[in-house]
Amino acid sequence: MGDIFGRVLSATAGCVFLYLAFFLYEDERGQIQNRLEQLWVSIDDEARRARDTNAAFMRGIVRIVSNTFDRVFGPN
Repeated sequence: MGDIFGRVLSATAGCVFLYLAFFLYEDERGQIQNRLEQLWVSIDDEARRARDTNAAFMRGIVRIVSNTFDRVFGPN
């Protein structure tokens, strides 16, 4: 089922890209390229923020666990 869906999706995307390549004027292609680049930049920014957020969260958890271990077992 997933294999068929992937093939249909790929074929559809291929047809769309062929249409974009052959039947649009150059300025229209430029507009679409700009939109795709803006989308890619926003996705990349969100991914970086998510990684930074996850790293900050994990540092906070490690700090809390470390402080708890120091209280229970002592600093050594």
